[in-house]
Amino acid sequence: STGKIFTSSVTLVEGHTIEQYYEQLNNNPYVFVDKILAEVMAEIGITSPYEGWLFPDTYAIKYADNITDIFNKAYEKMQNNLALLWQKRDKSLPLKDPYEAIILASLIEKETAYHQEKANVSAVFINRLNKNMRLQSDVSVIYALGDNYNNKLSKQDIKFKSPYNTYLNYGLPPSAIASVGYHSLYAAFYPAKNDNIYFVAKKDGGHAFSNNYEQHKKIARYLKK
Repeated sequence: STGKIFTSSVTLVEGHTIEQYYEQLNNNPYVFVDKILAEVMAEIGITSPYEGWLFPDTYAIKYADNITDIFNKAYEKMQNNLALLWQKRDKSLPLKDPYEAIILASLIEKETAYHQEKANVSAVFINRLNKNMRLQSDVSVIYALGDNYNNKLSKQDIKFKSPYNTYLNYGLPPSAIASVGYHSLYAAFYPAKNDNIYFVAKKDGGHAFSNNYEQHKKIARYLKK
């Protein structure tokens, strides 16, 4: 009688995959879903691989908004943020195109939840790329394993043959492994200025960094104690 339309919001959480976003909205009673994921992405204009192209944020929606419209908003927001950062980037970064920045940011996103250390994680990966060292990122192996991952990586897991296994392959993975928030995306373009090439997880969820293997081993042994 008043013409008012029910409004709500949906939050796309950073670090999730495109499939998780699709399932989230497909299960939301206020969102209209009439296409499979591939059809939604094709309508927006995103070709495979899809991962990383949607910007995680909270989006206002109206009752029965189409999933394509919501995904398109997230895609446009990523495009805008990425364009500004790419334009002002340090040209010496070993990144060939904007999507490689998203790939790097996705590794950063999954490696640490602490915003204050994302630049340091980025520096390790950038330094390794510049030295032609394997990235040896556990999170890339976890992504490669998929449902076969059992909450703890084994030595056998690290030998798992996949283009996403950065213990076996040089360079960045072939695509992003998750969505990336602004802090991780920014860190990919603005790594810390240091020569660190190793980091190891601490019990508080943070990481300890080092610039040589001997120091790295000492830190790892100390943390285990």
